[in-house]
Amino acid sequence: MTSPIGVGSAPVVQSTNDGVLGRDDFLKLLVTQLRHQDPLNPMDATAFASQLAEFSGLEQLIQVNKSLELQAQGDLMTQVALRTSLAAGLIGLEVLGYNQDL
Repeated sequence: MTSPIGVGSAPVVQSTNDGVLGRDDFLKLLVTQLRHQDPLNPMDATAFASQLAEFSGLEQLIQVNKSLELQAQGDLMTQVALRTSLAAGLIGLEVLGYNQDL
């Protein structure tokens, strides 16, 4: 007969980024949970499916975040190019400016 693994003997997963668990941490926890489960009393299939769904959601959020970061970088580069183009168009011209505070 096997006995369940106690809390003191389970491996500890430490997060490296200010207490936030990431994708790798989640996978380590899931694999550790599967390794140390009682073979005669395995994890409930519903709970396992729920954990896999959470992991899938995490993966999708990571991809959305990467896409948004790339879009923000592209927007910044477009702004710089537009400003450079506008400034280059003023070369050789006489520019008159005014102070709005007056």
